[in-house]
Amino acid sequence: MSVAGLAAPGSTAALQRVALFGISVVIGVVVAMAWNGSAAGAIYDGFLQLFLDPTAQIAGAAAGITLAFLLGAIHLVHI
Repeated sequence: MSVAGLAAPGSTAALQRVALFGISVVIGVVVAMAWNGSAAGAIYDGFLQLFLDPTAQIAGAAAGITLAFLLGAIHLVHI
């Protein structure tokens, strides 16, 4: 596929890409609006309980660090 083919005004591929971009923007907006709801709070609380549970068996240091970074990311987005 050439660059000229992508830039053609009546190109079907370009219209499909624009439509796909529009759909993903709408999905992103809906997810972002729902993120502050109770589902995000439940996810945050679940990860927090899992991370602080002394009986939870974490496979290794890499899994613990990954879980800590994930918890931090959810904390930053949730608050």
